[in-house]
Amino acid sequence: MGIFCFFQYFFILFIHRENVQTIDKQWINQKERGRMHDVEELIDAYLEGDHSLSYYYDLAEKKVVLDEDPAITGEPGIDWDDEESDERYKAVPRMESFEAYKLRELFAESLSNKQASEILYQALSHKKPFRHFKDALYETGLWNEWNTFERSYGNKEIEKWLKALKID
Repeated sequence: MGIFCFFQYFFILFIHRENVQTIDKQWINQKERGRMHDVEELIDAYLEGDHSLSYYYDLAEKKVVLDEDPAITGEPGIDWDDEESDERYKAVPRMESFEAYKLRELFAESLSNKQASEILYQALSHKKPFRHFKDALYETGLWNEWNTFERSYGNKEIEKWLKALKID
């Protein structure tokens, strides 16, 4: 069984060697430039709807930190008494409610299926528009398309933010 797994691994590696080499080159290039930002975590923090949570980007560790009560997170919070903390930790920007609403309108507008577009617009006109919009996404089968659209927007905003911080 062990030899079979070895050949299976070797076969997969051989078939996908170009993809592996490309990924390795991208990773090496990013590592050489000192850039290994966790953009996905930054996007998650940017898109997080709960504004009571405080997300910070740790420039030294290049990771997102949730600065909350250790009883909630299980990790120590940021020591704001340390003078270096102001330079080390940067508040991750948040998508404001009006911006999230506009993004949903843009998504509905971008659809070629006018019936689905109208369903999403109607959902936004109700009380609790975000809840109704989510339900309408399931109803129209557009949940995956919406997530791709929203994450793409989040990625652009985070890239702009990193650039403004002078972080590649």
